Amino acid sequence: MNPILYKIQNISDLYVDAFLTDQIKLIFLSVWGRDTTLQELMARLSLPRSEQGLDELQLGLPGGSATTIHIPNIDQFDKVTGRTQTTLFGEMAHCFLFDKRLTQSAYCNQTLLLYQSEQQCPDIWATTKAVSHLPLRDHWKNIVMTHAVQQQWIQYLQGVGINAVKFDFDPEQLEIFIQDSVQNGILTLNISSN
Repeated sequence: MNPILYKIQNISDLYVDAFLTDQIKLIFLSVWGRDTTLQELMARLSLPRSEQGLDELQLGLPGGSATTIHIPNIDQFDKVTGRTQTTLFGEMAHCFLFDKRLTQSAYCNQTLLLYQSEQQCPDIWATTKAVSHLPLRDHWKNIVMTHAVQQQWIQYLQGVGINAVKFDFDPEQLEIFIQDSVQNGILTLNISSN
């Protein structure tokens, strides 16, 4: 993960080594701290502001700069926690907080794929075919992918220590595009024609 640790300024003694947002809304967060402090974070994220709840986190760097991450509805997130024993700090807890779309079936027109570096970028075409409710021919790849990126049905999100590809297909618009492209001969059923 990221060698730089961000400090969560809203709660003391919590540190973030990776995070990903879509604009400013949280998608993925990797946070380290003591178990009780992590539990405090989860509790405050589930409370309204009037009861000292949190709907955003301020992440600070040692140099003084800060990043704000919004978490509008904690119910849209899953979490995985674990513990590790270190010689320097004793037992530390680690929590991944992530958007539920990361674990949904790819057949729902909307999904996210995480990857750490450009060398690990997932197979976007395979996921596009899986996410699409229409069957897509392999020789359509360049045309369909270009259109999907132009329409922002596929977006590349860059985070700190982690990246993602966001798939958000509009089924009706995809059908119109495929139908028009086939009727106009842009997409063909014959591999050699394309």
